[in-house]
Amino acid sequence: PTRQLRAMWAMHVTGGAPSDTVHELFASPSEHVRSWAVRLLMDQGETIEAHWKRTLRTAAASDPSPVVRVAICSALQKMPLDDRWEIVAELAAHAEDAHDHNLPLMIWYAAEPLAEVDPARALELGLAAGETIPLLQRFMIERIARGSSAEGVEILVAKLAASESPEERLTIIRGLRRGLEGRRQVDAPAAWSQLYEELEQSERAEVRRQAAALGVAFGDPAARKTLREIIRDSDVETSARREALEILRRVKDPQLPDALLPLLRDPAMCQASLAAMALYGDGRIPAEIITQYGSMSPAAKLTALATRRSRTS
Repeated sequence: PTRQLRAMWAMHVTGGAPSDTVHELFASPSEHVRSWAVRLLMDQGETIEAHWKRTLRTAAASDPSPVVRVAICSALQKMPLDDRWEIVAELAAHAEDAHDHNLPLMIWYAAEPLAEVDPARALELGLAAGETIPLLQRFMIERIARGSSAEGVEILVAKLAASESPEERLTIIRGLRRGLEGRRQVDAPAAWSQLYEELEQSERAEVRRQAAALGVAFGDPAARKTLREIIRDSDVETSARREALEILRRVKDPQLPDALLPLLRDPAMCQASLAAMALYGDGRIPAEIITQYGSMSPAAKLTALATRRSRTS
């Protein structure tokens, strides 16, 4: 293999190897020779002939070596976006690469620009990779949600409505939430209200909670109401209640103080409730803090003092 590689490099710097020679190199038993065949092929320029695209697609699908697949991922960076779809799909079909140190991200770098080219097709590509390269699925949903237009969010919500799999729905909702982080409110797609009513009836509590959190991003009053109910419900896991409280705190829900005041008597939620109270000028808050102060934990007492000093009123 070393002599073959040196011969390849020599031909490359002296004008390039003949086409039939490069084709033979793709059949070499050495993974390093095959990977360098990919690299030298792409050094010819961004425009490559159709038969070489087919060769790359075949290698992406059937070459047993991750070394060659990394080379193909790098080659895709030089290819026009419209030529990447099928090759990326073949690379994403290798479940054995899911825990590779490089390949999941290398595939993602090649696929990421496709989210802007055709969000609907990119979403199908990402979802199809869910059981083979989960990172690609997760990143693609988030990237579509962050897109430069509202179309991506509409496409994701439409797919959410069409999906019959609770697991896929949960994946899309979580991806949408991560993609919309940092945006206080997003215009809700037309289909959202009806879809939310359906999601609220899900048998899975996590789907209901995540849907409500997403609804807050869309400015949905029904979703805010659901999260306030979660905060009050002592039968719900504490982590879920705190997450609901934090979501409503970020958007400064005007009705949140009504849910916060009773939580001062709940040891699991007292400190989180006190921290959120700092945002509100509700006149009931100081008196309730003083009333409950003696029963608070030392950490909650410190938070109570900080809240008293920082309240907006």
